Amino acid sequence: MLVHVLCGFRFLSDLQNEKANALYKKGQVGKAKTEYAQALKSDPASPKIAYNLGNALFREGSFKESQASYEKASAVPAEDGALFKAKVLYNLGNSRYRQKDLPGAAEAYKKSLRLDPKDPDTKYNLEWVLKQLEKEKKEDKKDDQKKDDQKKDYQKKNDPKKDQNQEGGGASQGSSGNEGEKKEEKPSQE
Repeated sequence: MLVHVLCGFRFLSDLQNEKANALYKKGQVGKAKTEYAQALKSDPASPKIAYNLGNALFREGSFKESQASYEKASAVPAEDGALFKAKVLYNLGNSRYRQKDLPGAAEAYKKSLRLDPKDPDTKYNLEWVLKQLEKEKKEDKKDDQKKDDQKKDYQKKNDPKKDQNQEGGGASQGSSGNEGEKKEEKPSQE
């Protein structure tokens, strides 16, 4: 009896999934999303339905939610369908990219390529993301260098050695007034 009930839920979820696919193809993404969500309630372990729901969510611009659906769909073992899992991982990479998670996107694309090494779209996206990461890294280095330069400039302007020499009233600075700058004494730790 339980087997018949479970098979009935799977049959129902397959019907809902097919209905959702038809709506998706007609461009009725919102209605398709609702049907996919209902189908997933009937068969929560279905990677195919989770993938389809992820696609509908992605199409609506709900990238965080689509990522969750793709992650659920990617739980299927690769032995059960390497090309399907490669597609799921590719879309997971796209969701992460849209959320500006470049390292996460690169990771998903790499996993996808391990399953389908000939996919040109995945190769292209991975190369693009890696270039973006390299660009960010260079920009971060420039920013760090700029901050270091600003810090050094600030320290030069606010050098405690200059303050010590100026506190004496200026009488001991000598004729050039630059002797305090040439000293390389360390400030007192007292």
